[in-house]
Amino acid sequence: MIRFYPVSIIQELPLDEVAKRASLMIKDYIDAISLRHKTAIAVTGGYDSRILFLASLDTDSKYYVLKKKNMSGNHYDISIPKQLTSIYKKEFHVITIKKKEKNEFSQEYTKSIDFPRYLNLTGNIFKNHVYLSGKISEVARNYFGYKKNITPKDLSILNGYSIHTFPIKQYSEYLSKNNTIFKKLNYNLLDMFYWEEKMGNWAAKSKTESESLKRTVIAPFNSRDLLTLLLSVNRKFRDSHNNILYNKIIYYLSDNNKKVLKLKINPCPKQKIIKLLKKIKVYNLYSNINLTLKKYNHFDNLIQNQSP
Repeated sequence: MIRFYPVSIIQELPLDEVAKRASLMIKDYIDAISLRHKTAIAVTGGYDSRILFLASLDTDSKYYVLKKKNMSGNHYDISIPKQLTSIYKKEFHVITIKKKEKNEFSQEYTKSIDFPRYLNLTGNIFKNHVYLSGKISEVARNYFGYKKNITPKDLSILNGYSIHTFPIKQYSEYLSKNNTIFKKLNYNLLDMFYWEEKMGNWAAKSKTESESLKRTVIAPFNSRDLLTLLLSVNRKFRDSHNNILYNKIIYYLSDNNKKVLKLKINPCPKQKIIKLLKKIKVYNLYSNINLTLKKYNHFDNLIQNQSP
């Protein structure tokens, strides 16, 4: 097998330069899409949708959020996008999910493991619109952390398979084939593993699910040029919980709008705890210990489940 990407060394670029170039690329992508389709964007309290919203201000996009049963009117995924869209006097639709959508497909298909695990959108809310998604941007946000000396077992746990023989064997081959190449080309192993194994799995499946329900979803971040650019920034600026690069992109897309910059990113209890751990500089240690404990916990479970 010969890799078609990456094939050249990625050069580290200054944070500010990348943020400026990325903001222009995302805006141009959305402008190009809007010239061909009517667009709708789900806006939440997170990074991705905020960037898409700000990059789409010159278009006639629809903005909405789905209100789930467990969400109050003050939930941050409702209150924050309300504030954000009001700054620019954009109409914002809060759509309440009342019941599960009835499947329109044959029983044979709906029982297949390839049928949607869950539906992100109920009903045909915006007819003749394509939905713009923030998916794929996770590739540049260090979701797998900063651990070094990665083993096949680590990769199996990180990708949600725990410690099982088959995935460990596959990831052993993945490491042996790619680790040297990534080091030579200056790509981080965990970045590429998330891109190829995690994103290549669930994002592709999500796309298939949406298309099966006759909903066209386009991800502006799904650009190799854009992702390569984002990955060219030092990893410390691309943290999943405090992404300085994305903060900079928001800065440029909003023209340094103070009201926008004051809005928090996903201010849930979990995020607060993680930020505290990062502030006192123990989060990486916690993350590594947690990964190790998952190995031992699985080993203990295997022992306990053995017959005497």
